[in-house]
Amino acid sequence: MTTDLQFATRGTALAGAVGTAFSWPVHRWTEQPVEAFPATPYPGLTPLGSFLVHAGTVRGLRDDSELRVRATGEPVEDHLARNACTPLDQRVAVLAYGSNANPVKLTEKLLRHAPGDAVVGVQAHVHDAAAAWCDRTRGDGELPATLVPRPGHTELHHVLLIPQDLLEHMHRWEGVRGGYYAYDPLTIGSVRLPVAWDDTIHCYVGAEHRPPLQVDGVHVLCHSVPQQRARRLAAGAR
Repeated sequence: MTTDLQFATRGTALAGAVGTAFSWPVHRWTEQPVEAFPATPYPGLTPLGSFLVHAGTVRGLRDDSELRVRATGEPVEDHLARNACTPLDQRVAVLAYGSNANPVKLTEKLLRHAPGDAVVGVQAHVHDAAAAWCDRTRGDGELPATLVPRPGHTELHHVLLIPQDLLEHMHRWEGVRGGYYAYDPLTIGSVRLPVAWDDTIHCYVGAEHRPPLQVDGVHVLCHSVPQQRARRLAAGAR
């Protein structure tokens, strides 16, 4: 579920056993327009490495001890302050493992409510958990994802740093009140970031209307089964 682009991937960028010597991949792309990351087909394209979405542009970030804009070396905190964006200490950390890290969706679903603000995405190693397909399609026919326990497994995703004022819009996007996803502190697996983050990391996990797809009692993982095949499996399981 990956592409050959040098700045984006579709789906899980890395998966393997816990204990594998995963390092933080080094990426050289500096910036792309939001439109370079189409949202369809699900889960859309997501940036390789850490990134910042602001004013229609996706900027690559360096994954060192202090997040910096790759092109200029400017600390992200300074970039946010210079552009009158919400500072890091007023943001909520949310694990993104499906389409949530897609810049087009972030712009349409969140930043349209605060056009001058930004969303920061920090690449993250997610241990003992995996993105898995849900057992039923959305209204547009696409099969969404949820997060399931997977002991001994690691995947590379993103943790989004979202302005607190936009969190309610994120809940509506995820259908929290409709029983599609539940929003809670992350309890499935664990997350390692390239930068220090002391606050709780939250996650949207499939609820009543988004249970994980299982075949013979085994979760169908996004990194190993493509969307079209997963849809056929979901149709056969019902």
